[in-house]
Amino acid sequence: MTISGVHMSSHTLDRKIAQNKQVSCQVKAFRHQVKKGLLTTQEVEEKRQIVFSLYADGMNDLECWTEYRFPFFQT
Repeated sequence: MTISGVHMSSHTLDRKIAQNKQVSCQVKAFRHQVKKGLLTTQEVEEKRQIVFSLYADGMNDLECWTEYRFPFFQT
C-alpha cells in the first residue's frame, strides 16, 4: 500500500491509524479542558500550538491516504 507515493506495510498503516486516533483524543481532551476553564491563558496558548499542529499533521496524512485510495478524477 502507498501513501503519498511511499510503500507502506499494513503494520505501518495500523501504526499511523493508531497515531491519528491518539491525536484525535488529545484534541478532544484539549477542547474539554478549554470549555471547562481548566487551563490558564498561558497553558491554552502553549497547548493550542502543539495540539493543532499534531491535528493538522494527522489530517494531512489522512488526506494523502484518501486521495490515494479514492482518486478524484477531473473531467
